[in-house]
Formats: sequence, C-alpha cells, structure tokens
Amino acid sequence: MLRPGSPSERRKGYAIQMLTLALEKAAELGIQKVLVVCDEDNIASAKTIIHHGGIPDQDYIEENGNVVKRFWIENS
Repeated sequence: MLRPGSPSERRKGYAIQMLTLALEKAAELGIQKVLVVCDEDNIASAKTIIHHGGIPDQDYIEENGNVVKRFWIENS
C-alpha cells in the first residue's frame, strides 16, 4: 500500500499539478492573492510553491513550536 509521501511516488510532479489546479480554481473564484503554507522542514513543498511564483512572507510559529513557512502567490 502506498502512503502519501511514499518514496516511490516522489519527484513525479504531483505537487506541481495539484498546486496548478488549486490556483486555477482560485482564479475561477476570483481569488487574486493566494496564501500557501508548508512546514519549515518540507523543502520539496517550498520549492514547489516558489516554482509557482510564491513570495516568502513572515514564518508563523504554532503553539507547539512548529514553524510554518508562508508564501503569497499573485494569481491571474
């Protein structure tokens, strides 16, 4: 059984495709500026967000100490 993040499913472009579809849906809904977040240690997700034009914003620290990276994407 495959689990999300399974090594055999990495680097296949799924995250890029999902974010592309999410941004398209946001555009359909008239959302022009999208906040996208990922955990600080999730380098692959951060790269995917930056690939889509994500501009880093101030990190957010959750109550449990987890650092969440915040990015804004101007959606057209």
